[in-house]
Amino acid sequence: DDRLVGRSHQSPGKLGHVAAKIVRVGHGQLRSRRRRGGANVGDEVGDCDVHLMADAADDRRAAREDRPRDRLFVLELDTAIRVRDARYSRRIVLLEGFFEARELPEIAGARIAVVVHHLDQVAMLERAVLARPLEVFVKVNTGMNRLGLAPADVAPVCERLSHAPAVAALRLMTHFARADEDDGLADALARFESACGNLPYPRSLANSAGVFRYGEVGGDIVRPGIMLYGATPFAYQ
Repeated sequence: DDRLVGRSHQSPGKLGHVAAKIVRVGHGQLRSRRRRGGANVGDEVGDCDVHLMADAADDRRAAREDRPRDRLFVLELDTAIRVRDARYSRRIVLLEGFFEARELPEIAGARIAVVVHHLDQVAMLERAVLARPLEVFVKVNTGMNRLGLAPADVAPVCERLSHAPAVAALRLMTHFARADEDDGLADALARFESACGNLPYPRSLANSAGVFRYGEVGGDIVRPGIMLYGATPFAYQ
């Protein structure tokens, strides 16, 4: 849930402590510790708002262990680096992406995936020479009007990135502006399908509200945010 992301500049609070616990002990242990009122164990990470992304597809080790493949979404690069330095070994996705080409070698070295939401980022990836290619999430603007490519740009961007040596894998994503409203999905889903309907890449669509409405939303990857903290994404439920 994008609304939870972007508070790493604030003083440490309850939400930051919970997020740090996810980084340090994993989400299964987090549930147990929260029930017991466990102490904060994430001082090295500090106040970093993150949320979990579970992807059960294409991960043989996860399948053998009967668990989903987990990732953390974080907003800022410095937060992502701090999480990695705290020995979090699973995948990390940088929601805001990158702003300068000089950031890309550090991102690649830390094994961080990126979200691409602007054509300038596409051009930087095309020019980049990296020791390790990146997993890239192409974000589609389906009505949030915050970050994202116009639907008409998505297929050409994916074509360009599919030939970029700096790109290892492509994913498609969007953020629903009104998934918590009864009539808040149809138009956004139609825009997404018009942009991505013929593209063969995995999709990440469902925020917390979308998880509860997964039958309507679908997709391959879910991104619960506010529900991880025991709160409802629905204002009147």
